[in-house]
Amino acid sequence: MKIEHFFKNFSKPQALLIDFDGTLVDSVEALYLVYKIFLAFFGKKGTRQEFKTLTGPSLREVVAALKEIHKLPFSLK
Repeated sequence: MKIEHFFKNFSKPQALLIDFDGTLVDSVEALYLVYKIFLAFFGKKGTRQEFKTLTGPSLREVVAALKEIHKLPFSLK
């Protein structure tokens, strides 16, 4: 099934909203949940304080930091 099928009943957008600073949607709690699930996958537990220190860097940098901090058994390529 083509992607166009899902949008056939939508009209052409009149505007595009971009929310980079969390004004419209606060995604921090969702990201915190993903952080906890990621660490739990490896049998580790994170803290809210550690999570706060990971705000800002790229996802690749965050994963590299968690790998080092928690001695996670995988390689980044």
